[in-house]
Amino acid sequence: GVISADNKSIIPTQFLGVKDPTSLTPTLIDEFGRPSGVTRIVKDDKGNYAIEAIPNAPGTQQLNLLDSTGKPIKGGQMILNVEPTKVQLEGDGVVTIPEEGSERSFPIAVDPTVIPRPGDMSVSIRDPTGHYFQPGEVVGGPGGYRVKFTPTVPGNYFADFYTSDGTPIGTVNVNAVTPTEPSIRLRDGNNKQPLPLDNEPVKFLVTVEGVNPSQVSVIAYDKSNNAFQGQLVDVTQTSPQTSKGRKAELLFKPSAPGPYRVEASYNNKKLRGSPLPVEIT
Repeated sequence: GVISADNKSIIPTQFLGVKDPTSLTPTLIDEFGRPSGVTRIVKDDKGNYAIEAIPNAPGTQQLNLLDSTGKPIKGGQMILNVEPTKVQLEGDGVVTIPEEGSERSFPIAVDPTVIPRPGDMSVSIRDPTGHYFQPGEVVGGPGGYRVKFTPTVPGNYFADFYTSDGTPIGTVNVNAVTPTEPSIRLRDGNNKQPLPLDNEPVKFLVTVEGVNPSQVSVIAYDKSNNAFQGQLVDVTQTSPQTSKGRKAELLFKPSAPGPYRVEASYNNKKLRGSPLPVEIT
């Protein structure tokens, strides 16, 4: 048989002399003798049995059917030719669970000889238990496809892709995680800075988690409660797609020496750790 890597394939199977085929354990072994992918025995509404296989790499692979003692049953070995998948995940495959009413997306790479336009492809999302969850939406084009969906609980979600005529072309796995509570803290105890000359801004080093620093609103207050608009400048030398543990410079222009409190907020909510107590000397 011929199936695709990272793609769910259903292999109709007749089990002779086996009372309960679901008691058997199917395994996939690649050409190097290593376990490959996920397999299980399924039963349709008409009582027909089949092997569901999702190999994780292309190449020649052996499918074994094992009994309760771990031994192969008679005739329970098949050779499968696994072709490369037509759809591949790009990026780290991690999305955060969104607020109610919004959605998330993740990038994919698609073989342009198979899918020239997003409208030629559909996607079905399965939840962490493997059951159908919701339809996804493919947007973009050959320069960059993205899949939009709305995860509701943490765990691994499976996106099954099909051509417009229903032919399976690939499956990718995406991990949905609970978003980190937005927070801010001073780095290395640098809570004191001298008053700058020539109306230059003062600079404090901070760490921001759970949100991109550029999206954070910053206001500093002196002991008389006078407000000074500030900002956060992201100085992390990695992709801004991740919002965990970002290094940033906190900037504002104080008018005089003394204690200040710096309030940081996102979407009108204070970050954990705010306000920050700092002092201008």
